[in-house]
Amino acid sequence: MPPSVKREAEDAATNARPPKRSKMDLFDDIVVVRVGPSEVTFKIHKGLLCHASEYFKAALTGSFKEAADGVLILRDEDPEVFRRFNLWLYNTKDFLDDGESNKDLEWATLIELWMFGQKRMMAKLQDNSLDAMILKHQQSGSSPTRLMRYVWENTESSAPLRQFLATLFATRVDLKLYLGNEWYGRYRSEQVVMDIALAQYRRRGSPPQSIDFWQEPALHYKDAPPSKSAAIASIWRPATRLVTKSPSYFPATVHRQFLSRRNNSTLSATPARMATLGAYGKKHKVTVVGSGNWGSAIAKIVAENAMEHPDLFEEEVQMWVYEEETTVPKTSKHYDSASKFSTQPHKLTKLINHFHENVKYLPDIALPVNLIANPSLQESVHDSTILVFNLPHQFIDGLCDQMNGHILPYARGISCIKGVSVDSEDVRLFSESIGDKLGIYCGALSGANIANEVAQEKFSETTIAYDPPPMDSRNPTPKATTPQGPTPSSSQLDLTAITEHKDSRGKTSKVKLIVPPSDLHPIDHTLLKTLFHRPYFHVQVVSDVAGVSLGGALKNIVAIATGFVAGLGWGDNAKAAVMRVGLLEMVKFGKMFFSNNVQTKTFTEESAGVADLITSCSGGRNYRCAKMSVERKVSIAEVEKEELNGQMLQGTSTAKEVYGFLKARGKEGEFPLLVGTYREFSTFARVRKAHSWKWKRLMKLHVGILEGEISVEDLPNVMEGEKR
Repeated sequence: MPPSVKREAEDAATNARPPKRSKMDLFDDIVVVRVGPSEVTFKIHKGLLCHASEYFKAALTGSFKEAADGVLILRDEDPEVFRRFNLWLYNTKDFLDDGESNKDLEWATLIELWMFGQKRMMAKLQDNSLDAMILKHQQSGSSPTRLMRYVWENTESSAPLRQFLATLFATRVDLKLYLGNEWYGRYRSEQVVMDIALAQYRRRGSPPQSIDFWQEPALHYKDAPPSKSAAIASIWRPATRLVTKSPSYFPATVHRQFLSRRNNSTLSATPARMATLGAYGKKHKVTVVGSGNWGSAIAKIVAENAMEHPDLFEEEVQMWVYEEETTVPKTSKHYDSASKFSTQPHKLTKLINHFHENVKYLPDIALPVNLIANPSLQESVHDSTILVFNLPHQFIDGLCDQMNGHILPYARGISCIKGVSVDSEDVRLFSESIGDKLGIYCGALSGANIANEVAQEKFSETTIAYDPPPMDSRNPTPKATTPQGPTPSSSQLDLTAITEHKDSRGKTSKVKLIVPPSDLHPIDHTLLKTLFHRPYFHVQVVSDVAGVSLGGALKNIVAIATGFVAGLGWGDNAKAAVMRVGLLEMVKFGKMFFSNNVQTKTFTEESAGVADLITSCSGGRNYRCAKMSVERKVSIAEVEKEELNGQMLQGTSTAKEVYGFLKARGKEGEFPLLVGTYREFSTFARVRKAHSWKWKRLMKLHVGILEGEISVEDLPNVMEGEKR
């Protein structure tokens, strides 16, 4: 083509091309998008939305009614997914950041975002979602075990998301555990298994001679399906022969490499990440000490996460059970009049391990098969590196005495016991009481967590307080110099050589801690979130152990007071008033006696504070028993005995202990609700003497509500703290 003709053609093409859209055009007009059945409203720049999606472009720039009104309704979408999409729309780095924003994203959210991108024609959102999944796996080692069937049921066979997950499971997941465990059966399908097998075959380059995960008959074909390729057939037939001749497992060859997406969604190693793999050769063993309804619910969560993170935790989780004999109740789905379990008493541990359900304290809730009930306290805690305490606080001292000498000296603990140990001399956190008794460091877990709702996987939040001891750090203080000389922090201090740590009051603890082995993953905020966080049980990890512990203790007293006014039928206004005063006294108590560490926001922002207070004052056992005691006109102790199936209220004992502590310091008047709920309130007389007003406490003391000599009707005056 002559140069002149070529130039004319290029000029014509340039003129025919629409002018490039300026960035300002993307932010000119605003459209309204209403999402979900409740039509949650989002306001988004029209140009930006159309630029990201051909679907939205067609809907908002054509002749449709949506374009004319500037309103788009998406009733079949999830508002939370759309909110994440909205964040991505204005800042695509949200899913590629190495920071907390990416690690906190759930697998379910990332998968839903990918599917949203597929449905709304946004390839870039799909790409970013896959990149975020890869990064999430690199950072946490987790995988979407429970979502595999869902993905396969809602995507096409050629979907890149399927290819990615099949390759991820074939190379980075313990297939012996995933495909050989009946518990995961509901989360997989034959097509899922087949695609994982094909991905494993492709990665290895030749048909595997031994498949380590074909055991259940439902997972394989007796003959290779004729419609499948020769490659698939070469996998299915050897698998069938192995299952027929030898049902035992074969060791899996799991590719130890981190993954990154390449062209056509293939995966390869990321050298920069490979150096971190295998840094820790040992896994954490977890034991839950306690098996009541809350103990069993927490054990369920821990066991689920231990199974999903085999790189961090041993699969088997021990749960210590106080042994007693019982039968399967007639209301249980396991009840069978012809069964000896229903007609004859059996050990509770035997029933739990047989039915995978705590038929007495947490009925109708399936427990993971890797959760083992053990009646021996010493055996259950043997070699455990993480101890989760969940039992009535009255038994702490005795059980810790039994555990002494039977636990690892470098173990760490989490106390799920809501309360504080109080006497007239001091207030002690249960986490520190446990730590002092056993010579270990122990954090605390507390939140708006009604055990049955958590066990039923209804959404809830909790707060874990854990301030990692300095010797748990793996790194010495780095060298640093300036032109003027070394900086004050360049001392090359080896933190692992430090055995001292601070308690909740900022004082040096008497406990000399032992440094954990270097080949054991450090127990820090990230690890604890991995152990306790579930899609239905969200976890925030903070360092304020005192604030979280006090919130879990003092709210029980407020809940009893709220139950009293509810029993009188005074309505929601009265309950709200009690909760308001109670929250103020909780903050005041923490600031007064733990001033070095307690943070106000722990009470006002965290689940362990205001959220737990609201829940406990709405439906917790302390509230319910107090309410029933007023309605039935009986003592709260009688209600406790009749209603709690052998368990004990913590609010009543905590109220008594807190009262004694405050009285010993002459601080009763500072906390009228906390004091008045249990023991007494003071009446004062204002007496003029020598031309001046003075407050004089009368000798008469009115014994409190729990003692039966203060009327519940007097509670408003108690809250007001009136001086008479």
